[in-house]
Amino acid sequence: MGLRWYKFCALFITFLIPFFGNSQLIVAPAKGDKGWGYIRQDMTWLVPPSFDRFWEDRQYVVAEDNSESVLWEFHDGMAGIRISDRWGFIDTSGVEVIKHQFSDIRDFHESMAAVLKKGKWGYIDKTGKYIIQPQFDEARSFYFGLAAVCIGNKWGLIDKSGNFVIPAEYNEIKNNTSHLIAARKKKWGYIDHSNKWVLEPIYNEAFNFTEGFARVEKNGAWWYIDTNGKYISETGFDKAMPFINHFARVKTDGFWSYLDTTGKILGGLKFFNAEDFSDDYARVNVKEGWGYINLDGTWAIAPKYSYAGNFKNGIGRVKVLHSTNLSDPGEWIFIDKEGKRLYPTKYFEKAEDFWMGMARVKAKGKWGFIDMSGEFIIKPQFEYCLDFVSPQKN
Repeated sequence: MGLRWYKFCALFITFLIPFFGNSQLIVAPAKGDKGWGYIRQDMTWLVPPSFDRFWEDRQYVVAEDNSESVLWEFHDGMAGIRISDRWGFIDTSGVEVIKHQFSDIRDFHESMAAVLKKGKWGYIDKTGKYIIQPQFDEARSFYFGLAAVCIGNKWGLIDKSGNFVIPAEYNEIKNNTSHLIAARKKKWGYIDHSNKWVLEPIYNEAFNFTEGFARVEKNGAWWYIDTNGKYISETGFDKAMPFINHFARVKTDGFWSYLDTTGKILGGLKFFNAEDFSDDYARVNVKEGWGYINLDGTWAIAPKYSYAGNFKNGIGRVKVLHSTNLSDPGEWIFIDKEGKRLYPTKYFEKAEDFWMGMARVKAKGKWGFIDMSGEFIIKPQFEYCLDFVSPQKN
């Protein structure tokens, strides 16, 4: 594929973005000289850079300090903020619409958020009005109309009126993300929405089903079961990850492999490290370095890189070293699916995967964004930044 193709794709994706919502509502967390904020694609600030920390998936991008102000990810059109030791919310206008008053919060999901006040959790709507009064010892976000809550160390699931659909009688319970829900009394098993055991509680650990299979741990090994409770492989694993794009990563005796949905190891291959398939390629690490395999387990791009990222929209990122000297910082380059270098005149100290037709890159000590043709759409100027996202994402 030539550079013209990537330029076309870049223009095409840029053209499409407004149709997924107001293009002004594609924002990226960015850190400037004055702190963290949210920036739009046109380089105007939705949220001015004034926050000390940014919180991504409940993890600080940099070290936590409870006295500092915090900006959170957008979910469902709302983002949490912490000022002093109290949390509130801003909306997509960047304005604080729910005053910082809570001791802790959860993301907005399905137009409701769990909030902690005076030691109890309840649920508010996007105006800050309580829909379910504070009464729970712990609470999570709503998924498909149900939320996991805890009273007196026992977990159950409530609906959006605050009524228990699954009584609070479990020591642990997973979120309502599949038709069978992992729950634990003494052991883990799976219940349905009528609170009946469909798969008996016989596991030491269990996760919800993804792509029709669930990970369970029994007798010191991890297995995959189908919705009938049948193991799909003859042997268990030391570690097991969820099925994504029809493959699951598993680890045995220090090596990673790919398990397919029939319980077979892809190509009988073993790797020092392996990541999920993305854009039909998976990045893997062997003694020669990082490379990429196809869906059939054959090499798509030979292993020779110091590190490799995921392919997105036909473009991958890899780190190359120019010497065997340990002090060699190397450089990050972008490649196509044949392993050919793209943007050969560009030098990046660091690079991240493409997302929404843009990739974060670091040059001369600052972060910015390039499009799929390799041109800067936002020149490097930030101390750090994260990907552009829609504030409406869940």
